[in-house]
Amino acid sequence: PAAADDDHIRFLSAYKVAVCMENCAEANYFTEKFVCAVRAGCIPVYHAHATVKTSFLSGARWIDPADFAFSPRHTIDFALNQDQMEFRSINDAWLESGILGDTDDLKRLPKLHEIIRGKLKARNCQSS
Repeated sequence: PAAADDDHIRFLSAYKVAVCMENCAEANYFTEKFVCAVRAGCIPVYHAHATVKTSFLSGARWIDPADFAFSPRHTIDFALNQDQMEFRSINDAWLESGILGDTDDLKRLPKLHEIIRGKLKARNCQSS
């Protein structure tokens, strides 16, 4: 529900950095957690699949833990030392660009179905 999203964004807005944990790393799978962090004005910490970096996140700015060998301390220390307003300016423009137009629920559900179907098929092949 939109009200729950608004409450979550209001909660996040009290923080400089938001760690956006992904449920899985799949081609073209993109979490709403990143968008919530950006809408709240946070510096997102996020590790995206390569297809997401070159599609949905084109023009966005975030901190990738891979750049710090997945060290939580180094990643967060770096993020906390960044200019939040610079991230916000870039990410607000990214949000307004319309790049997320293909991520609405009607377009996401078939992709999620495809991912789940592939996982089930792979599991069935392994157990045969």
